[in-house]
Amino acid sequence: MRTRTRILLIATPIVLVLLAAVAFSIVVAGVSDQGSPELAAEWRDELAAYETPQDATLKDSTIEHVKFDNGDWLIGRAQDSHGMWRRGGGTVVVKDSNGETHAFFGHVCGGGFISWGFGEHADLQSFYARVTENRFHEYDFE
Repeated sequence: MRTRTRILLIATPIVLVLLAAVAFSIVVAGVSDQGSPELAAEWRDELAAYETPQDATLKDSTIEHVKFDNGDWLIGRAQDSHGMWRRGGGTVVVKDSNGETHAFFGHVCGGGFISWGFGEHADLQSFYARVTENRFHEYDFE
Protein backbone atom coordinates (compact mmCIF):
# COMPACT_ATOMS: atom_id res chain seq x y z
CA MET A 1 0.00 0.00 0.00
CA ARG A 2 2.77 2.41 0.81
CA THR A 3 4.43 1.92 -2.58
CA ARG A 4 1.18 2.53 -4.40
CA THR A 5 0.53 5.71 -2.37
CA ARG A 6 4.05 6.97 -3.10
CA ILE A 7 3.61 6.36 -6.82
CA LEU A 8 0.30 8.24 -6.80
CA LEU A 9 1.81 11.10 -4.80
CA ILE A 10 4.64 11.42 -7.32
CA ALA A 11 2.72 10.65 -10.52
CA THR A 12 -0.35 12.79 -9.91
CA PRO A 13 1.44 16.19 -9.87
CA ILE A 14 3.52 15.18 -12.90
CA VAL A 15 0.41 14.21 -14.87
CA LEU A 16 -1.36 17.41 -13.83
CA VAL A 17 1.60 19.55 -14.90
CA LEU A 18 1.78 17.77 -18.25
CA LEU A 19 -1.95 18.22 -18.83
CA ALA A 20 -1.69 21.91 -17.92
CA ALA A 21 1.25 22.31 -20.32
CA VAL A 22 -0.70 20.68 -23.15
CA ALA A 23 -3.75 22.88 -22.47
CA PHE A 24 -1.57 26.00 -22.31
CA SER A 25 0.21 25.17 -25.56
CA ILE A 26 -3.11 24.60 -27.33
CA VAL A 27 -4.27 28.06 -26.30
CA VAL A 28 -0.96 29.84 -26.91
CA ALA A 29 0.08 28.01 -30.04
CA GLY A 30 -3.41 27.92 -31.49
CA VAL A 31 -3.33 29.56 -34.88
CA SER A 32 -5.97 31.83 -36.33
CA ASP A 33 -5.11 33.25 -39.73
CA GLN A 34 -8.55 33.66 -41.25
CA GLY A 35 -8.58 37.41 -40.67
CA SER A 36 -11.55 39.47 -39.60
CA PRO A 37 -13.67 41.71 -41.83
CA GLU A 38 -14.83 43.58 -38.71
CA LEU A 39 -11.29 44.26 -37.50
CA ALA A 40 -10.20 45.21 -41.03
CA ALA A 41 -13.01 47.80 -41.24
CA GLU A 42 -12.15 49.15 -37.79
CA TRP A 43 -8.48 49.57 -38.72
CA ARG A 44 -9.37 51.04 -42.14
CA ASP A 45 -11.39 53.74 -40.39
CA GLU A 46 -8.60 54.34 -37.88
CA LEU A 47 -5.91 54.67 -40.56
CA ALA A 48 -8.08 57.02 -42.62
CA ALA A 49 -7.57 59.68 -39.96
CA TYR A 50 -3.82 59.88 -40.65
CA GLU A 51 -2.32 61.87 -43.53
CA THR A 52 1.34 61.10 -42.88
CA PRO A 53 3.34 58.31 -41.26
CA GLN A 54 4.65 60.78 -38.67
CA ASP A 55 1.11 61.75 -37.68
CA ALA A 56 0.13 58.10 -37.32
CA THR A 57 3.12 56.92 -35.33
CA LEU A 58 3.07 59.95 -33.03
CA LYS A 59 -0.55 59.32 -32.11
CA ASP A 60 -0.35 55.51 -31.94
CA SER A 61 2.95 53.71 -31.45
CA THR A 62 1.42 50.37 -32.46
CA ILE A 63 0.99 51.54 -36.06
CA GLU A 64 3.78 50.32 -38.31
CA HIS A 65 5.46 52.51 -40.92
CA VAL A 66 7.38 51.33 -43.97
CA LYS A 67 9.23 53.78 -46.26
CA PHE A 68 10.32 52.59 -49.69
CA ASP A 69 13.40 53.57 -51.71
CA ASN A 70 11.37 55.63 -54.19
CA GLY A 71 9.70 57.70 -51.44
CA ASP A 72 6.47 55.70 -51.28
CA TRP A 73 5.31 54.76 -47.80
CA LEU A 74 2.63 52.86 -46.00
CA ILE A 75 1.26 52.67 -42.49
CA GLY A 76 -0.61 49.73 -41.10
CA ARG A 77 -1.53 47.25 -38.46
CA ALA A 78 -1.34 43.46 -38.33
CA GLN A 79 -2.85 40.98 -35.90
CA ASP A 80 -0.63 38.04 -34.96
CA SER A 81 -2.06 34.66 -35.96
CA HIS A 82 -0.58 32.92 -32.91
CA GLY A 83 -2.78 32.79 -29.82
CA MET A 84 -6.42 31.83 -29.78
CA TRP A 85 -7.33 34.85 -27.65
CA ARG A 86 -6.33 37.35 -30.33
CA ARG A 87 -9.27 38.88 -32.12
CA GLY A 88 -8.98 38.67 -35.89
CA GLY A 89 -5.70 36.78 -36.13
CA GLY A 90 -4.21 37.07 -39.61
CA THR A 91 -5.62 40.52 -40.40
CA VAL A 92 -3.33 43.06 -42.11
CA VAL A 93 -4.55 46.55 -43.04
CA VAL A 94 -2.34 49.16 -44.73
CA LYS A 95 -2.84 52.69 -46.00
CA ASP A 96 -0.31 53.84 -48.57
CA SER A 97 1.09 57.13 -49.86
CA ASN A 98 -1.44 57.04 -52.74
CA GLY A 99 -4.24 57.27 -50.17
CA GLU A 100 -5.39 53.71 -50.84
CA THR A 101 -6.26 51.31 -48.03
CA HIS A 102 -5.93 47.56 -48.46
CA ALA A 103 -6.74 44.63 -46.18
CA PHE A 104 -5.22 41.19 -46.44
CA PHE A 105 -5.88 37.95 -44.61
CA GLY A 106 -3.18 35.33 -44.10
CA HIS A 107 -0.64 34.01 -41.63
CA VAL A 108 0.93 36.76 -39.48
CA CYS A 109 3.91 35.75 -37.33
CA GLY A 110 4.59 38.11 -34.45
CA GLY A 111 4.73 41.84 -33.91
CA GLY A 112 6.12 44.24 -36.47
CA PHE A 113 5.09 41.85 -39.22
CA ILE A 114 4.37 44.50 -41.86
CA SER A 115 7.89 45.88 -41.47
CA TRP A 116 9.74 42.57 -41.72
CA GLY A 117 7.31 39.84 -42.80
CA PHE A 118 7.15 40.75 -46.46
CA GLY A 119 10.85 41.61 -46.95
CA GLU A 120 12.41 44.82 -48.24
CA HIS A 121 11.03 46.49 -51.35
CA ALA A 122 11.77 49.47 -53.56
CA ASP A 123 8.15 50.56 -53.98
CA LEU A 124 4.51 49.87 -53.19
CA GLN A 125 3.98 47.73 -56.28
CA SER A 126 6.66 45.24 -55.28
CA PHE A 127 5.37 45.24 -51.69
CA TYR A 128 1.83 44.35 -52.77
CA ALA A 129 3.16 41.69 -55.17
CA ARG A 130 5.08 40.10 -52.29
CA VAL A 131 2.00 40.11 -50.05
CA THR A 132 0.09 37.98 -52.54
CA GLU A 133 3.15 35.76 -53.15
CA ASN A 134 3.06 35.04 -49.41
CA ARG A 135 -0.43 33.54 -49.86
CA PHE A 136 -2.31 36.47 -48.36
CA HIS A 137 -5.57 37.21 -50.06
CA GLU A 138 -6.94 40.71 -50.35
CA TYR A 139 -10.21 41.45 -48.62
CA ASP A 140 -12.58 43.68 -50.58
CA PHE A 141 -14.21 46.24 -48.31
CA GLU A 142 -16.95 46.68 -50.96
